[in-house]
Amino acid sequence: MRIAYLGPEGTWSWHAARISYPGSSLVAAKSFTDAIMMVESDQADCCMLPVENSVEGPVPEVLDLLLSTPLLIIAEKMICIKNSLLSYSDHVKRIYSHHQALAQCRGKIRRYFPNAEVVEVNSTASMASSISAGSGDAIIGSRDLASLYGLKVIIENLNDYPVNVTRFITLGNAKIGRIGENKTTISFLLTSDAPGSLVEALSLFARRGINLSMVISRPEKSDPGSYRFFIDAEGDISDPPMAEAMNGLKQLCRDITIKGSYPKASWKKPDGC
Repeated sequence: MRIAYLGPEGTWSWHAARISYPGSSLVAAKSFTDAIMMVESDQADCCMLPVENSVEGPVPEVLDLLLSTPLLIIAEKMICIKNSLLSYSDHVKRIYSHHQALAQCRGKIRRYFPNAEVVEVNSTASMASSISAGSGDAIIGSRDLASLYGLKVIIENLNDYPVNVTRFITLGNAKIGRIGENKTTISFLLTSDAPGSLVEALSLFARRGINLSMVISRPEKSDPGSYRFFIDAEGDISDPPMAEAMNGLKQLCRDITIKGSYPKASWKKPDGC
């Protein structure tokens, strides 16, 4: 199987894909959009994207991209993230990394390197091949980058919180049948923004004993001032209670997008720890 991921080698997406799909062919993409397009154009069978972090919350770009593709979520995986500070030198002047990694380590960066310049980059792994010895440059990322690019681990597990988990989703073309306990991801745009509209929508699930493990809002790009909601409902879209809730939701919404039912993973039992 060919798995597209945000490359190059050494990114957390690469790490997650290796753990989740051992023995598969990993195909590096330059962006999350490119990873999706690789699947849509049959250059890959599926793609693996980070959608939510236990410290920093959702990855907005990925949530927005879910609405731009017919691909469905076919799996999710919780992956332990242990960011390390990597460099050629102990004398750190500049620290480079992706926004998410910098945010997950901002407290310790301030404590250990108060005078260092912090620079956000699109890909930490790409930056790893650019820093030079004696420059005082460092990156924050997986310790795999050290062996891949000949860097030294200056500080291991730089995370502000000891438990740092990212939820990755796999997007593909095929619908997945029930395998154990399923979860369903749904996006909807309410018809009205009157007081209690969202409560009414969410109560459709609560009244039927359906737990919502995620509720996130995103601005509706084509309608300023309106908000689209993403929810994860525990259960399969084919379950009678879920079908009833969805019928009720249709009466309250001007748009509903079902992004797939797939096996549920546990935040409490992440892989790669």
